[in-house]
Amino acid sequence: MMTASQFVFDVGVDEFETRVLVASRDRPVLVDFWADWCSPCKMLAPVLDAVAAKHEGGVLVAKVNSDQERELSAQLGVRSLPTVMLFVDGAVVDRFVGAQTESAVEQFIAPFLPRASDDLRHRASGLRTEGRDEEALQLLRKASDDDPDNLRVRSDLATLCLDLGKLEEADQLLARLPANAIDDPAFRRLRARALLAGLARPATDAAVDEGGQADDLLGLTRDAARQALAGQHETALEALMAVLRRSPGYKDGQTESAMRAIFDLLDDDDSLVNRYRRKMASALH
Repeated sequence: MMTASQFVFDVGVDEFETRVLVASRDRPVLVDFWADWCSPCKMLAPVLDAVAAKHEGGVLVAKVNSDQERELSAQLGVRSLPTVMLFVDGAVVDRFVGAQTESAVEQFIAPFLPRASDDLRHRASGLRTEGRDEEALQLLRKASDDDPDNLRVRSDLATLCLDLGKLEEADQLLARLPANAIDDPAFRRLRARALLAGLARPATDAAVDEGGQADDLLGLTRDAARQALAGQHETALEALMAVLRRSPGYKDGQTESAMRAIFDLLDDDDSLVNRYRRKMASALH
């Protein structure tokens, strides 16, 4: 059995990448921002120690002294102590502020703890690195069937389906998300990719407008979706604005949906998002 010192440790800015970001690719890492003067921090510390001990290395606890690591705390947006961030796959996936009970912390980490299906997921990742996507697809399908509640597997499978052009399967995976994952940024981006990929597909029949003329707006929308998927976001948004100006209600709001999908790909803090949100609102009103 591992001892607490092996999976509860102090960390500073110099070691943060290796001991937190890299380590979180193998197992979840709780990062506890604390200070000597903080009474709730002292209440929380033994709770985190107990959780780490219970899982025997299945989850790590990295402790950051905020008074000594002010720059690191500022970079991660720590405003109150204690703040605990949960890192998985090199990124923050959740956080809480203030002292918590052991059962509350267990509930907090439960969705991210290693599962048997994660082994298949990691093997699939290796196959993808080798360019063996079809084999990876079979492994991820098995992992998803064995453990349908593992959202990490669902995310990887949906991503691979989109990469391979299996849009119907990707749509089915993304349509059955639990409530706590619907607004997750990663799944929002996947849904955005799926919507744009659907719009980018060639039409099976030539579309016509009410006057019997070829529907060139459909072609503009399809081209914009392809551009967005290729990373040409501003070009795509400008093309969609041209569609919106000509036909604000085109295909029951399809143009707006496509623009919002691009916003999701870019994340809300991108300057393009704010600019084209204003343009879209102006064209609609």
